[in-house]
Parts: sequence; structure tokens; C-alpha cells
Amino acid sequence: MSDLAETLFLKGNKVNLAYFNEGGSRTLDTAVVKKLNEVCEFAPDIQCYILDPNTSVKTYLKAESLWLSLFLVVCGAFKAVADFLVSIHRFLIRFKVKYLWPDRLGGEVTEQSTKPASLLYRFLIENLYLIALYGRNLQLFRSELQNGRFDAAIIPEDVVGSVWPLFIKAAHEVKIPVLVLPYTLAGQDEAVQSLKSESLFQSRNNRIASKLFPKWRWQADGLDLVRLPSGHIFAHELFGVTPPAPWLMNSGYANAICVDSQASYEYFANLGIPKSKLCVTGSVSQDHLFAQKAVKGQALAAFTKSLGLVGNKPLLLISGCPNQLAGKVPYCEFSDIEELAQHVGRALEPLRDTYHVVVRPHPNYLEFGDLMRPFGIPSTMIPTSRLVPLSDLFIGFASATIRWAIACAVPTVNYDVFHYCYNDFGNADGVVTLTESSAFISTLAALKPTDEMYADLKKKIERNAKFWSYLDGGSADRIQAAIEFECSKDAAIRTSS
Repeated sequence: MSDLAETLFLKGNKVNLAYFNEGGSRTLDTAVVKKLNEVCEFAPDIQCYILDPNTSVKTYLKAESLWLSLFLVVCGAFKAVADFLVSIHRFLIRFKVKYLWPDRLGGEVTEQSTKPASLLYRFLIENLYLIALYGRNLQLFRSELQNGRFDAAIIPEDVVGSVWPLFIKAAHEVKIPVLVLPYTLAGQDEAVQSLKSESLFQSRNNRIASKLFPKWRWQADGLDLVRLPSGHIFAHELFGVTPPAPWLMNSGYANAICVDSQASYEYFANLGIPKSKLCVTGSVSQDHLFAQKAVKGQALAAFTKSLGLVGNKPLLLISGCPNQLAGKVPYCEFSDIEELAQHVGRALEPLRDTYHVVVRPHPNYLEFGDLMRPFGIPSTMIPTSRLVPLSDLFIGFASATIRWAIACAVPTVNYDVFHYCYNDFGNADGVVTLTESSAFISTLAALKPTDEMYADLKKKIERNAKFWSYLDGGSADRIQAAIEFECSKDAAIRTSS
């Protein structure tokens, strides 16, 4: 979004770039602060700031909702009574165990019957807190958009939760259109894969919400999930921000969704996003790809020199692997990220005589660059979108950056090492998707520039590039036109179709 802000500013727009820090300043990512400072240095007239809630949920409750405050008092009284009854019950259990039938119970104190009161209290408080959180955020967004006198708002995604649905609602209340410029491709499968092992998202732990609001529930292949825990579901319904398809990103009430290619258009349309909301504009990152590709020879020479690389070789770029093994994944042959990195490093060794091999670590796991260094592979923090056009072979790990490689007609290996099995690039000619370590090793060994397999991939991806991109340097103009078109309408219509 920072690149987009800079581009729109250079086209003569007044631009505000805001980062919503829902967690409070203590949890603020230092990388965000650094990026905002960089934008301000590039264009001092762009107003960059952190939108940090200065009102706690508790203060919001007291100030805005008397009935909610009274409800808190009732809940507190309920807890006091429940705690007293639990104490009495525990005493009676211990008395019976010790004096009446110690042999029958084996001296074990069971407290199963004390759970209902505690669970009910926790249910009430947790749901109340989330409803209040949503109310506070909506109030904050409404105030910010009213005071700013904005003509349009641009966001990177419209996904369920306590931010974007409320932001869109607040914008529509003050008659501001909202445009989404998606940063990734994501369908329902991604959400299911990421939540299927999480206890908070199991329907059995959200029975009331899953029964009252079935569109939030997913039942298939032995799974029974909810898209969000019950408190979030209740809050969405209460504030009227539930999208028609909660499991589908960008299915909400934004006025337009500006996608980067015909491939992305068909991807979202096939998932069920109304075609009336979709428009193909390209992206600012594609304009960067276009400009960089035009000076590939000169830029590549300068880049390799900056890394101390010697010789006139093509570039093999690795889009760094995030450490998904820190959580749960469907399956992985490796026990930890260090073992995976060693496998990748060894698999690349046959290509180091042919290519300059460089890794651009994932923003969420910069340590991957350090793990590649023992194999003689340097790392860089230059943005991936600046490096892909300089490459002749690209390796991604089920990454959205693969779209850039297709756009630049760079043969690509998509190593789905965590077995997510997303089908985002299943129809992309010139992209080889692999899941097994042995296939990864053998495929890389056959991808020297003089190999037949490489030449075949190169031909296929060159034919496919136009379908996956709008690489003509005019994306910024089309985005500007889309914004002006939405602003030209009499009102920001709130509709999901």
C-alpha cells in the first residue's frame, strides 16, 4: 500500500497513508514505523500516521453503552455467586471423598459439575468484550473518515474480522466509496487449511453461533469449523457487517475490487465474487516490474556487483520460505525450518555454477537468509518486485509472488513443501508445482538454461504471461480511473452484488 500511496501522490492526488494498530502501540511492528518514515521522506506531503485507538474497550463501554455497563455489573454479580457455589460444591465433594466413600471414588476429586457456571460466565464476558471491541473500532473509523473529508478509501483486502468490514461500513455511512486492491489470491481452501487444527474454530466449541448463523460454518471432508470464534460472529451480525460468504475473502461490501490480471479476475469470479465489482487494472507492483524489466541487463549487473558476485551469470531468485513449522501445517517431510533450509541449500548446489543464486527472505522470517548463507547463497532485502524482472529462474513456496514471475515470463518452481495444495497456480503454464523433496532435487537439476526442460518452461510461461498480468506500465493510470469512476457516482452504494 505504501507503493500505491507514493504512486497516487505523484499523479497529483492528496494522499493519507494510515496503519491501524488495533493491538496498541506496545505491539506495534517496528517495520511498519520504518516504512511510514520512508514514505514521509520520499514525499513529505503524504500524511503518514498510525491510527491507534486511544479508547480502551472498558472506557468505550462506560461512555457509550449504559445497558452494557449494567450487563457487566450483572455478570460480575453472577460470577461472585458462581464462585461461592463452586466453593461450597468443592467442599462437599472433598467431604464425601474423605469421609463417606473414599474407596468408591479412589480419593479422586471430580469437579465436572462446577464447570457450567464458569463456562457461562466466560462465554458472556468474552462475547461482550468482542462486541464492545467492534463498537469501538466502528466509532473510531467513523470519526476518522468524517474528520478527514476523504473522497475515496483504498484497502488491501476485505476479510472478516474486527477491522475491514467495520471500516467499509463506516466509510459508507459518510458516503465514501471503498476500493480493494487485493495483495494476494485466496479462496475458501486457504481459510479451511489454516483453521482446521485450531480448537477455537471448531464448531463444537461454538455451538450456539454455528447453529444460529449456518453461513459461518464449514462442514466437509470430516471437518466441522466456524470461520471465526462465536464472539466475532455475534459482533458481525449485531453490527450488520457479515458478508454473503464469510469464508471467501473480498466477498463483502466494498464498491470495487481492482485486480491485477485477467487470471485474477477469473479466479475471483469463479469463486463467486460478483463480476460487477471486479475490474482489471493491473497493479503498481506490475508497473515496477515493467520498468525494471526494461533495464534488466544494467540493473542485474549493478545488483550482482552490490552483492560481490563475480561473473556474467543469470539470476536464480528464491522467494524466502516463511517458518510455517512454528505452527501446524498439513504435512511436511522436515521436522524444523533448519532441516528444510539445509535441504533447499543442498538441492541448489548443482546450479550454483550456472546461476547467481540469491534469496530474498520472507518479511515474516528474515532468518531464512542466514540459513542459506552456509551454502554460499547471499540474501538481500531489496523488494521482491524489483528482483523478479532480473531473474531467469524463480523459486517460491506457495507464494503470491509467483504471479510476478509469471508476469515477467520467468520459469518458476512452486515448492509446496507444507502440502497446502492450493490450486492458485494450477492452470499456470510454465510453473512447476512440487510437494516431494526428491522431486524438488531432480527438477532443479534439470533447470539449467541449456536444458530442454528449462526451454520448454520458458516457452510456456511466455505464452501465459499476458493472461496473468497487465505489464504495460499503465496500471497506475487505470487504478486512478477506477477511483475517479467510483467517486463520480452519486453515492457509495452498499451492496454485495
